[in-house]
Amino acid sequence: MCSNITMVDYPSRIVELKPLTAPARSLTRSHLSEEGISMSNTVVPGDFVCCEIDAQQEPWMIGRAETGVITYDGPNKQTWMGRITVGDRIIWAIKLEGSGMVFGETEKRVPIFIEDIRVVKFHMKQLQTRTSRRQGRGDTRVFARYELGSKAKADILGAMPVDLDRATRHASRGVPG
Repeated sequence: MCSNITMVDYPSRIVELKPLTAPARSLTRSHLSEEGISMSNTVVPGDFVCCEIDAQQEPWMIGRAETGVITYDGPNKQTWMGRITVGDRIIWAIKLEGSGMVFGETEKRVPIFIEDIRVVKFHMKQLQTRTSRRQGRGDTRVFARYELGSKAKADILGAMPVDLDRATRHASRGVPG
C-alpha cells in the first residue's frame, strides 16, 4: 500500500555532519542551574555578574559582586530577589540599574542565588561618576556608572531562557510557583 514503492531500493547512508559553529547549549532548567553553580565558583569581589530574575519587566539584572559564594547562615528573610533561608548559597552584590548600554550602581545590596547566575566576569567600562542629583539637599553620594559593551550584552541576552514559565523557573529551588 506504499505510494513510494519506487524508493524501496533507494541507496542511503548515515553521515555525521560537523557544524561550523558550536551547538546551542541546552536550555533545560536543571542545565541552566548547573551552569550557574559552576560559574559562581569563579566569582570574586568586584566581578560583574548577570543573573536571571523572575520578572517580566526586568528579566535579568547586573550586579557588582561584594562577596564570592557564601552559605547563608540566617536569619531567614524575604528580599527583593526572593526568600533567603539558612543554607542557601548566594553572592552578595550591588545592583546596577540603567537602560541601553549604561548602568549605574545603586544603594541596593542584593543576594544573588547561584542557580540564577547566567554570565560572569564580563567587562564593563567605567564612566565618569556623578554625584547624587539631591546634592543641593546635602546629599554628596557618588555612584559609579559603567558602559556595557555590545558583545557582553549579546552574551547576556543569549544566556537568558526565553520560554520558561514561572512554575518552571521556581522548580530549580523547590519554591512553589
